[in-house]
Amino acid sequence: MAGLTVFITRMSGLALLTCSLLLVGCGKETPKGQKPTKSAAAKAAPAPPAVQSDQQASPATVYRYNPEGRRDPFRSLLVQETAATKKGAAPRMDLPPLQRYGVEEFVLGGITWDEKSAMALVRGPDGKGYILKPGTLLGPNGGIVKKITPTAVEVYEKTKDYRGKETTRVIMLELHRAEEDKK
Repeated sequence: MAGLTVFITRMSGLALLTCSLLLVGCGKETPKGQKPTKSAAAKAAPAPPAVQSDQQASPATVYRYNPEGRRDPFRSLLVQETAATKKGAAPRMDLPPLQRYGVEEFVLGGITWDEKSAMALVRGPDGKGYILKPGTLLGPNGGIVKKITPTAVEVYEKTKDYRGKETTRVIMLELHRAEEDKK
């Protein structure tokens, strides 16, 4: 047991001596009043990079992402939006007024009935009023007014999902009554 403590004491003394020698050797500062020698200045200054010829220099390969021909990963796979259906998008002026804006952008203002059929009054995003009848085209995606009920207008719009499968989407423009708005 005594031999073990002597061994540990000697080893810790050697470790302490080694650390102190390393610390003293690392601090090579020139004393005040002395100029550094040329060899010390040469060691301190970094070596200039070697000039390489064009044949020896290899340019770093930089990867650049090219999104051309790829779908946007942040867009929905289920509904393909056109530029005219996006909120705040500029309307296509080559289309009739009822087809320039998305179906959801129209506000149903009133529904009237005559002897033959029902008619609905809607206000477009441009602030103008339009009259809808069954069979009227509405929206840039070919939506058709199918049915006008006393409280809503049903618009059927054909869309394609990401697989190309055509589906029919039913959009309801509902009439908001003044009594419901006060509640």
